[in-house]
Amino acid sequence: MARLRAVQAAVAGSRAGLLPSLGASGAATRGRGAGAGSGAGTGNSFSLGLNASWELDLWGRLSGAVDASQAQA
Repeated sequence: MARLRAVQAAVAGSRAGLLPSLGASGAATRGRGAGAGSGAGTGNSFSLGLNASWELDLWGRLSGAVDASQAQA
């Protein structure tokens, strides 16, 4: 049963390569101005980033890996 589960996990891992990859990042900073006058204050800065990538399977490398994993199962 453990071998079957391991092979099924390998098939699922191969299939994951066919799907798009998504990611997100974020950051927040708080800083104080470095001025001698009364205009120096505190400020906040926020940023958010999103990315997505997907590999075209033009030569069948990814689908071949899925087929090989299924054949091994």
